[in-house]
Amino acid sequence: MSKNLTLNRRKFLAAIGAGAALLPMLEIERADACLATGPRRLLIVSWANGYPDWDYIEGGVTNFTLPGWMSTKEPDAGVSIADLRGDLLFLEGIALQNSRDSDKGGSHEARVGLLNGPRFANNRDSAEAAGGPSIDQYIASRLSAEGADTARKVLNLGAYASHGKYTIWRGASDPVPPDNDPWGLFDQLFAGAQVQAPAAGADMGRRKAMRKTVIDLTYKQIDRFKLRLGTTDKQTIDAYLSSIHDLEKELQVIKPVANCNPPDLGARPNLEVDNFQDFSNSDNYPRVVRAQMDIALAAFAADVTRVVTIELANSISNHIVPTWLGLKPAGDRGGGVGDHNNHHSISHRGGDDQLKLSEWYHQQFAYLIQKAKSVTEGDASMLDNSAILITNDARNGGAHSTDNIPWMLAGKCGGYFASPGRHLTRDVSQRRVLCELALAMGIDPSQLGGDEYGSDYTELRG
Repeated sequence: MSKNLTLNRRKFLAAIGAGAALLPMLEIERADACLATGPRRLLIVSWANGYPDWDYIEGGVTNFTLPGWMSTKEPDAGVSIADLRGDLLFLEGIALQNSRDSDKGGSHEARVGLLNGPRFANNRDSAEAAGGPSIDQYIASRLSAEGADTARKVLNLGAYASHGKYTIWRGASDPVPPDNDPWGLFDQLFAGAQVQAPAAGADMGRRKAMRKTVIDLTYKQIDRFKLRLGTTDKQTIDAYLSSIHDLEKELQVIKPVANCNPPDLGARPNLEVDNFQDFSNSDNYPRVVRAQMDIALAAFAADVTRVVTIELANSISNHIVPTWLGLKPAGDRGGGVGDHNNHHSISHRGGDDQLKLSEWYHQQFAYLIQKAKSVTEGDASMLDNSAILITNDARNGGAHSTDNIPWMLAGKCGGYFASPGRHLTRDVSQRRVLCELALAMGIDPSQLGGDEYGSDYTELRG
């Protein structure tokens, strides 16, 4: 380790004109911060409309059997959720009790209280108002108050997540819209703070070349910087730049949507989904999901933030037709669920289409978990140092059930969740899980609100 190096990462980035998040935390910085194996992080992913199997998992705490649709490998990562079962806690019995006890808090409106503790005021025909902060905002604000030196307190990312049925809240009645634009965020964090976006209508090829030039120049500057580093830090930077290069390719090859406005940078589609019948947006959904997952992990590697949420569509998801699975818009056939082949309709009727869609979602989760597992941080991995919570706001999409919901929790968060690879079936409010996440991140959860729903779930700890 290069202990004689006294170069501050932020000063270096400012000197070369790079974005504030370009470099990962190096070994020399971890030593200074007493973070020999990397900081603890929290990533929460939410998806919607429940599960296809009511009997989700069969068996006991360790001798359990996962449903077959969780055994299909994600092609890029080469693993399935079943392959990663030793890294996961499979939680059944989660109840959205604050939503159940709130005015019109059942059904899709439960998303309002998914990640916070108190009851909330909710009316389908007016603004929704949570009763307090969501756990990501709660933890992030306290980490910042306690001196966490990150460029961003929290990243709230979305993939076609509409600005309604909010999930993230700074506080009561104070929603946080998700950032649905991974391209814009990529440029903010990784492509250089001094670059000006070209005017609307400029040639897309020129924009791509401009961004490539900035990144190439940054690579050269970092190569010179690496000459002053020790072997471990050089390897850290090489691995990190490789992940950024992969992410850059992911963003470059996105298939544009017809009739979209020219983007500010790169060839990106129009990500606005206010018109829920614009099913052409669905074609790009898988790439947006993957890009947001890659950005989340790259931001963790760079220590840009230690808290991230990713909202996959919204609590209804009736603007998503899984065209990438061979389905096409089929028209509204009644019943109040929208197009026959949107995610909402599929969850109501169940069957093979829901199995295929759930299988696809869990392949994405497997990709995310495996990628975090593959990042080495000292003697541990990023997954060892993180907690990745996969949430849903319903057990069964057709019944809109908000009791006995399956969640998954991956990672050990620095050893707090010491014994993954288990299936737990305790009936508890989701607030108990959220409090455990706060404790895992070193934060006192006592001010989260909703005390009547409990404050711990000690079985998670192992």
